[in-house]
Amino acid sequence: TPPHAQIEIIPTLASAGNGLELKCGIDAATVIWRRYGAQLSDDKRSHQLMVFDDGALFFSTVGLHHIGNYTCMDVN
Repeated sequence: TPPHAQIEIIPTLASAGNGLELKCGIDAATVIWRRYGAQLSDDKRSHQLMVFDDGALFFSTVGLHHIGNYTCMDVN
């Protein structure tokens, strides 16, 4: 049987100009984050967007342009 995907919707409220951390909630060695289907990656130069070791997605300063649906997934 194919593996079952666990889907959990977590509405999140954020204030523009503040930091924001989105928890992934799955137990995986490596996760990826997608926004509207497009894969996100760390912003290594400015550190505005980072994926922590625990899979959480962190925005150093969230803005209106960050509004959207974010999905975390197991890489494997």
